[in-house]
Amino acid sequence: MRDKFIKYILVGFSNTYFSYLIYCLFVFLFNYKISYFISIIASIIYTYQVNTNLVFKIKRKSRVRYLFFLIYLIQILLGIFLIDLWINKFLISKFLAPILNILFISPIVFLLSIFLSKN
Repeated sequence: MRDKFIKYILVGFSNTYFSYLIYCLFVFLFNYKISYFISIIASIIYTYQVNTNLVFKIKRKSRVRYLFFLIYLIQILLGIFLIDLWINKFLISKFLAPILNILFISPIVFLLSIFLSKN
């Protein structure tokens, strides 16, 4: 599990940079929810490929592989809820809110991914 966690963290750092950059670029064109959604979709495409093939090594035809999309759906819904909460309820900057999301959502996604990769 330690090796998986280290790989997951390394992929997470590169993905965080990538998705935050996309968010910051799109937030100037759209509102923060749409920008967040676009950045998360781009992030999911990247992390799905890397996590299922490199980190968790899920076989292509595995039923579990498709369950990863359920995790990503949870990530999207929770992320949109939280970003709205940070910005509107706690008045946190729209540039800091996605970083807070990462801190809250990443452990949940990792644990769900570990659970699925074992089944």
